Amino acid sequence: NFPLDLAGVEVPSTNG
Repeated sequence: NFPLDLAGVEVPSTNG
């Protein structure tokens, strides 16, 4: 899962 570029970095997260 990847966040919606919250910090401009695509890191594994619990966000689709």
